[in-house]
Amino acid sequence: MLRSNCLWPRAVAALICLVAVACSSTPSSSQSISSQKTEGAYRLSFRLPKTEWRVDEPISGEAELALVAGEEAIVSGSGENIFGFEFAREGGPTITPVWPASCGDYAVRSDSPLVFPIEKSGTVDPDDPNAPIMRRWMTDPLIYLPAGNWRITAIALFHEGPECGGGQLVVRLPLEIRVAE
Repeated sequence: MLRSNCLWPRAVAALICLVAVACSSTPSSSQSISSQKTEGAYRLSFRLPKTEWRVDEPISGEAELALVAGEEAIVSGSGENIFGFEFAREGGPTITPVWPASCGDYAVRSDSPLVFPIEKSGTVDPDDPNAPIMRRWMTDPLIYLPAGNWRITAIALFHEGPECGGGQLVVRLPLEIRVAE
């Protein structure tokens, strides 16, 4: 009997340790997520630091355009950014990016890719019943999303060559996340 009493505190301590380790480990769904796609001489990569977000957390991530053939190339596109980001909620609205009409040149190197943080752009249809909410969302520099399943798509829109004169490429790369209350 004395021997079984000695095992009881050890069993409880072991169970507490197991629970503590299990609770402190990061679930796989909150690990980073990334994808890449090669189109011609270019590789688009898109990364988010995790797949599970809360409604009170700003979404962050980055898209990257790298050269995979050659040492350097000049591409051109919107003078502000060649990347746009589309936000589509499952069963809900899709916010499509817009690019300013200005043109700028960008040097893309195999050892020094163009990197742009995820950001919002777009327009709001004044006849949309959600227009006031959408306008408020667009003016906040941080990206907060309502609860639900979302597909965020990085879109690279650029011309091969300077001054927006070469052939145009559009490369889309989606990632899926979940936002919880």
